[in-house]
Amino acid sequence: MTLTQLKTRYSGIQTLLDRIGESGCLFLALCSIIEEVTGLPADIVGIIQTSMANGWLRKDYEVKDSLSLLNTFTGKTWKRIEVPKLPEVIKNNEFTIEKWFNPRTKFTHFKRRFADTLVSSVTVKEGSIQEYYIYSYV
Repeated sequence: MTLTQLKTRYSGIQTLLDRIGESGCLFLALCSIIEEVTGLPADIVGIIQTSMANGWLRKDYEVKDSLSLLNTFTGKTWKRIEVPKLPEVIKNNEFTIEKWFNPRTKFTHFKRRFADTLVSSVTVKEGSIQEYYIYSYV
């Protein structure tokens, strides 16, 4: 990698990390699925650059196309369903994300069932689960 490529990749990274923390919870949950499926650490900077360049991720880190993002970075074909309640059995090729909503703040937050990207989410503390996203690959 050239010095110019490194500079482009890492200039302003702190702002990027702060912004992801504010509104990138679904994006980070998807990155955790990528890591779980591939068994490798996700190249979050590279995923951001590719996803923004392809329109799958907005500049505010709102995910616009989660399936393309997962397809590209896992090499698998994905589908997503939204359900109000999880089935009793989650298959080995299925991965879940909780969608939380806080009626007081009107904020939505996404998290994996086993991990949250926020240390103490007010949305989770005061809100409730609205639905689950179940991502599965073929």
